[in-house]
Amino acid sequence: EFLAAAARLAAAAAVQDTALLLFPDASAVLDDSAYQALSDISLEAGSIRLGFTYRAEVPGGTARRFVLMSAGSEVSRYEQSHLAPRDLAAGMIQGEALSPVVETPVGRVAAMIGVEALVPEIARCLMLQGAEVILWPAAAGGPLFNFARTRADENRVFVALAAPAVEGAGGAVVAPNGVAIASALPGLEFA
Repeated sequence: EFLAAAARLAAAAAVQDTALLLFPDASAVLDDSAYQALSDISLEAGSIRLGFTYRAEVPGGTARRFVLMSAGSEVSRYEQSHLAPRDLAAGMIQGEALSPVVETPVGRVAAMIGVEALVPEIARCLMLQGAEVILWPAAAGGPLFNFARTRADENRVFVALAAPAVEGAGGAVVAPNGVAIASALPGLEFA
């Protein structure tokens, strides 16, 4: 279901001349076996940068991985480096470094996954490494929008939040002054 929706949204975004499309954290439903499908969706979308999060097998166990793809090829890859206690208890493996900062048509971007946005130092370090836009794929609802606004304002960067379209959650793009410049309607999906 996620892959079908992602393909549909990526196709709609391609027609709208979108430069970057970020999807919510889908690591609860996608694993390494979905990688080829994600790559195919990216290939069909052309030069749009697509951001996906899934569970990946790594040495020692499973990690939550974010990939930024364009035209079917990886632009960057990152394993979540800060995990919630429940993830550690479940045996998830932490990555060893923060997200790389990469040049894109929308500026220099980096990612933080899930609970990493709750740690102020992560966004600060990404900003100090030159990130102008921080991509934040999230998997749950809650006060995500408030955290996105705070991280943007603290670090004078844009924050793009992608959260599931459930009641009380949704996506948003927040300007460096903490003001939302675009937001999804909670419970509704785009396109």
